[in-house]
Amino acid sequence: MLDEGVSSNQRVSCFRLAVHLKRTGIPYGLALVTLKAWALKNHPTNGKRIITESEIEAQTKYAYTRSYCGFGCEDPAIAAYCDSNCPVYSHTKSAFSSGACNNRTEDETS
Repeated sequence: MLDEGVSSNQRVSCFRLAVHLKRTGIPYGLALVTLKAWALKNHPTNGKRIITESEIEAQTKYAYTRSYCGFGCEDPAIAAYCDSNCPVYSHTKSAFSSGACNNRTEDETS
């Protein structure tokens, strides 16, 4: 997803990538630069525009100011990029099912 960009669900994808970058220890500023470069790889369908810098900033800020423990594999927008053999997948899936994770994007809570 980060290497190739996405064609749909850009805000959800941006948020999930920001959560991942935060969990791997990437500083906020570097995450912003990374996600702004990622956005240039996106190829939205149906005449939609590429996610804006302000939207990237909002999604990244939300991911970095709250505690999230999942990357979104339970989300249909992200599931295509997940592998059930991944150790992160099984750990976060069980945490999400137990209710221990706060995994909602800003768009989902507004």
